[in-house]
Amino acid sequence: MAKPRDLKTLLQLVLEYTETEKDYEGLCATIDNMTSNKKITDAEYCELDTYFDNNPAPNYYKRVDGWWWNPGNKPPRLRYLKKHISLN
Repeated sequence: MAKPRDLKTLLQLVLEYTETEKDYEGLCATIDNMTSNKKITDAEYCELDTYFDNNPAPNYYKRVDGWWWNPGNKPPRLRYLKKHISLN
């Protein structure tokens, strides 16, 4: 069994994946894609999903249906990830 990755490492993986992801939608879709592509485990998905739920971004977008920012807009998501990597 592989050693569990810490939250900072997981956030860094999400950042790297986000930077290169084509057809980008948002953080939730990214971690879904990462799980489907075996970049993270189901348990890591749950850890990231819970972290995002517990650490919401400021209300830049109307937060309709869970969107923190306009769908597909990478820059605020990259800033969010970089900030939270530095906090962990």
